[in-house]
Amino acid sequence: MKGIFKRNRICAGLALAGMVGFSGHLFAATDYADTMPSIEGKKVLVGYWHNWDQGFSGDYAQGYPLKMALKDTPKEYNVVMAAFMKSAGGATMPTFVPYYGTDQSFREEIAALNERGQAVLLSLGGADAHIELHEANGDTENLANEIIRLVDVYGFDGLDLDLEQSAIKLADNETVIPAALKKVREHYEQQGKHFIISMAPEIPYLTKANPQYQNYIERLDGYYDFIAPQYYNQGAFGIGFQPDDTSTDGWWVNYAQNDDAKKYEFLYHFSKEIITNKHGLSAVKIPSSKLVIGLPSNTSAAATGFVKTPEDVYRVFADMEKEGLPLRGLMTWSINWDEGDNVNHQSFNGQFRKAYTNLIHDGGEMPAPEEDTTAPSVPSDVQGTSTATSVQLNWKASTDDTGVHHYSVFRNQQKVADVNTTTFVDNNLQAETEYQYTIVAVDAANNASTASAVFKVKTQAAPAVDTEAPSIPTSMGTVEVTDSTIALQWKAATDNVHVTGYQLFRDGKLIASPTTSAYVDKGLQPETIYQYQVLSLDAAGNKSGMSEKLDVTTNEKVESAYPAYQENFPYAAGDIVTGTDGNAYQCKPWPYTSWCSGAAFAYAPGTGSAWDMAWDKVSK
Repeated sequence: MKGIFKRNRICAGLALAGMVGFSGHLFAATDYADTMPSIEGKKVLVGYWHNWDQGFSGDYAQGYPLKMALKDTPKEYNVVMAAFMKSAGGATMPTFVPYYGTDQSFREEIAALNERGQAVLLSLGGADAHIELHEANGDTENLANEIIRLVDVYGFDGLDLDLEQSAIKLADNETVIPAALKKVREHYEQQGKHFIISMAPEIPYLTKANPQYQNYIERLDGYYDFIAPQYYNQGAFGIGFQPDDTSTDGWWVNYAQNDDAKKYEFLYHFSKEIITNKHGLSAVKIPSSKLVIGLPSNTSAAATGFVKTPEDVYRVFADMEKEGLPLRGLMTWSINWDEGDNVNHQSFNGQFRKAYTNLIHDGGEMPAPEEDTTAPSVPSDVQGTSTATSVQLNWKASTDDTGVHHYSVFRNQQKVADVNTTTFVDNNLQAETEYQYTIVAVDAANNASTASAVFKVKTQAAPAVDTEAPSIPTSMGTVEVTDSTIALQWKAATDNVHVTGYQLFRDGKLIASPTTSAYVDKGLQPETIYQYQVLSLDAAGNKSGMSEKLDVTTNEKVESAYPAYQENFPYAAGDIVTGTDGNAYQCKPWPYTSWCSGAAFAYAPGTGSAWDMAWDKVSK
């Protein structure tokens, strides 16, 4: 640890009795946050950390990224990206503010990671970040000073460039940002420190067909420490070329990003193309020693790109090493997702870091899986209710050292279902008949618990004529609200026989008849109050009463920076449009570009039956 003061150029004179003040705060002149851990010569395992509490995520496979303090980042990640530095509240200069704690407490968390050798970088951008910088406004100096201020206040060790969508080429970003980063690098070199610079471009932006990141990479050549392209969320985008041996492989091969059966081939050939440009497809050449492969932690973190078989990644690294092209490491979006839960509240349990720790830190051998011989605890408190034809069961969750994978439901000693929740509805039963149920918890290693205590229940008598209405749906609320959509859900109704569906009313008018207890209302007006009620129906046509009214106001309209999609318009690679769902979509590079102009029923972005063959949704 060097006894050197970090100084903001603007605040250089605020020294006080061995302390340095920034923005009204005082910090020790030297602490572990004042060091910049070296990653020179090291393979890196890079993880992004969320500077927000997301709660439930309805994207992709859905789930719950873990709300976690920065200091709780697992030690396996030797580079941590704090996401994100961005412009907010109408400001033009991007900045960063921790979403919890104080400046001092956040600095202490970075110090804790630095003490154990983990570098913490600030990531500039993100999927929805509006970054707009102008040379005429002096933004090169302004951005450099703001980065230095944030480093001096919090102790960041570098900056990651994660510009997406329009921010990549907006205003003077391509000249201002590289110039500012060079100034920051030189500022800390004068203090004997190395300020780390990295980038995380989406992979299409590295190709000659869509070279949006070319200027950043070329202007920071000799300055950046590594580049971690995002090998995910790109649908059928991939790499196609004539193979060396056409007699074996044919005249043309194509490896798509979303083809799990060819995951090794895609990762290997795309990475090698970025390094060597053998087929002339890459707009840049990134040395293998600075190339980090970016992958999602799981299927809840990204739409596509998750590697189901880690052996494919180990094989890519091994083959590159044999060819004298050793890769620098792996990146993942994100730490929070890797430690979070899936939509059924089952923990991902750090599966990404556990799968690849040996690859990065322990010589590149696949870890031998630890044998799991511990069975889950016994499910308890099995309860249930019955109708004439069904039984609804629920029970208390079991616990397990690696997490419960599913529950097996047995009726009269015969297994009738495997479920991943603690509820089950057994249908098509006989009226006035006793049934006996037991539940068994099973983990991923197929260890099974002892069966629960037997729960006995008798179905009700079938009414000669069913005149009993289902219960009134309750607890209606919103899952997500935008400027044009409202996602609703409510607690399922019950019935003496069977609930068959619901009728949903908006402002007193029937708008839908969903069969499940959820619905997304689309095509709404921004900043408008809508009132909803729902009722339930059974097979005999009996209707419940109306639920309580729910008033929901749509969000303020977000004006899109992109034109609306038009069917049969001659789109070019890289064109960005606004879909009918309000999201932005980018036309893919060749050989997929022509589909962007295809029939709407197939290729309309976000709604066509094969839209992801033509478009990328420009979101992280």
